[in-house]
Amino acid sequence: MTSELLLTSWISFAFTLGLLRLTQHWLERHLLGLSLLLTRRIDAAVMVYYVVMLPGVLVHEVSHWLMAGMLGVTTIRLVIWPERTETGGLRLGYLETETPEIWRSILIGVAPLFSGLAIVLLLSHNLLGLPAFAEALTSADLSVIIPAAERLIRTPDFWAWLYLMFTIANNMMPSGPDRRDWPALVVMLILLGAALALMGFAETVWAALGGPVAGALGIMAAAFTPIIVLNLFAIVLVWLLETAAGRLTGRRVDYDAASGPGAAQISTPQDIQSLLDMPLPVPAPPVRAPLVEPDPVQLGPDLDEHF
Repeated sequence: MTSELLLTSWISFAFTLGLLRLTQHWLERHLLGLSLLLTRRIDAAVMVYYVVMLPGVLVHEVSHWLMAGMLGVTTIRLVIWPERTETGGLRLGYLETETPEIWRSILIGVAPLFSGLAIVLLLSHNLLGLPAFAEALTSADLSVIIPAAERLIRTPDFWAWLYLMFTIANNMMPSGPDRRDWPALVVMLILLGAALALMGFAETVWAALGGPVAGALGIMAAAFTPIIVLNLFAIVLVWLLETAAGRLTGRRVDYDAASGPGAAQISTPQDIQSLLDMPLPVPAPPVRAPLVEPDPVQLGPDLDEHF
């Protein structure tokens, strides 16, 4: 029973985490692409993206900073503003600290995930009442779903809470620098579990894996689910806006070339602890799309001239 529960927990966690990362990646790219279509400049597009995601940036970096302070790690610099690097890249925000021990580095790196999950659960359960709406959806009965949706939208400051939930949830995941010590932690945990099993505590290890570990994975999967649903709605909205902007301007963003020479390259200092201190998914310069017929009007120069 313990093994089945643990397997189910891991599968649900991995599935929801994978969907979450896919939706986040799409939104990052296409929010920047939409901003690029509207502003015609990469710097301006990044600034628009930054402003939209500002609450999430604040929560992410402040979480790093608070955890570093609680663990006694000296903070060298805290920046919550877009900033150019020496190599011409761009950071949306970062916390620079002294180099801590591995266990403190892991806790500092994972702090935004825990704080983000706590805030998301608070917003979704206590303020928005999303579990009741999800239960109504499972009924597949419009006479139940429509009143539930109306009650949800009538929640005081519904759109403000939903926006905060969106930005915080999409900026809480640890980045590469945040995860740099995780392989060592996984190896140590595996060795510890094997040592305890060899010493005759195999049942205790399995009980821990099937209890607290499976429970934690289940909580995280449950917290990821409303974020995924919210991201899917956001994807539809961004896609519609990007399609409309493309038709109005006669341009499109070529995402297939985003990893080529036209993409921004950002360096990552070794002592940075930040989700956002990573290569930005800035798309390549847009290229002209075919004119929308029957409109024969020349729509102006390519956006390439602005780079």
